[in-house]
Amino acid sequence: MEEGLEVLSDLLNKEVLYGLPTEVIITFFVTLFLIFLGINDDVKNKPYQKKNLLVMYLLLFITTFFFENVNLGIIFFLLIWYISGIALLQSDEITLERELGVFKLFHYTTSLWMFTVKSYILLICAACTIVLRIIGPEFINIPTNYLIILTILLFYLVHFIKNTLDYFGINRWEDVKHKIEEGSRNYEIDISNLSFLYYMEDKNLFKRESVVYGFYDIREGAKRSMKAVFNRPILKVNEKWNDKFRRGYSTVEQQVTRRTFLKENSYRYTIRRKLFVERTLNKAFVSAWCKKKAREYKKNDQKKAEKKLKFSVKYHYLRYYHAVILGNPSDINELIERMNRQSRVSIDLYKRIFENYQNSGEKNIYEQGLKDIKENEKNYTILSRINN
Repeated sequence: MEEGLEVLSDLLNKEVLYGLPTEVIITFFVTLFLIFLGINDDVKNKPYQKKNLLVMYLLLFITTFFFENVNLGIIFFLLIWYISGIALLQSDEITLERELGVFKLFHYTTSLWMFTVKSYILLICAACTIVLRIIGPEFINIPTNYLIILTILLFYLVHFIKNTLDYFGINRWEDVKHKIEEGSRNYEIDISNLSFLYYMEDKNLFKRESVVYGFYDIREGAKRSMKAVFNRPILKVNEKWNDKFRRGYSTVEQQVTRRTFLKENSYRYTIRRKLFVERTLNKAFVSAWCKKKAREYKKNDQKKAEKKLKFSVKYHYLRYYHAVILGNPSDINELIERMNRQSRVSIDLYKRIFENYQNSGEKNIYEQGLKDIKENEKNYTILSRINN
């Protein structure tokens, strides 16, 4: 035991380390750098992820014990932590993502890496080492340095195991794009069915600029909630109106994204699905899709086309949702039955809403809007009839 502590003391002795040959130090850091970049590694596989984690915990150890300036050490480690997903840029699976541009692609890959390997655990570990450094000498009898080393080792062990047990993964962007396009185009869909689905699932689909639930949806939802209060006689088909009629806060794009991107057994990770897949990935994917298609236009028209192309992509999402996710129901009764399976709204209430929808002027507006998108998809005309 005493011999082990002596070795550990020598390891933490800066003079001993500074006495090592320069070639040894350079070789050590070059090796870490090559592992960090994932040279000759399949960066999406577990073996590389584990090597990367080992490097990151070693760097945490180095910055904790060998930086004279603590603040500088923290800044250095946070920088390395943020760019730890840089190895993903060399992956062969990066295809459509290249349309994002340098900065957006870099931010996306670092976010993907953070949520794939749960690198936020590293931040918790770093925070614990700082806390131990501050309060350790006053409240704990064990030497602080040994306690910090033990903490880093325990965190690495837990992180290693959690990475081994983790199933989270996403499909290739090009494959998802092809899947959505094929699912949208390969089915005949009744315009009445599609417009009612649009009306019920996401009224703001073609009104919001974004592809995720945001301020516009909150504002419009508040307006509809006030109207719903005065329509309670209609909605009392359910015994508990507040409970049954409450809807989720996912757009059509978010629902399609999570169904198409998540690999098997990945849906269970709610936080990563909500924060990364449905928001960060969703927005980046649609942006890249539009940018790639916009390149077919004249250079001066590409920015304008990119914005209008979102309507085409949203239209594909809506058709895919009807055709694939809902199983392409043939009539309104079948559509209502399929929608009922995925929401808290009862079949009776759906039917009453459909009756009101049929007799309202909104039906013609929504149907004509979808017809305009279909007819003018090549020109990607903004639907002023729906937006106004």
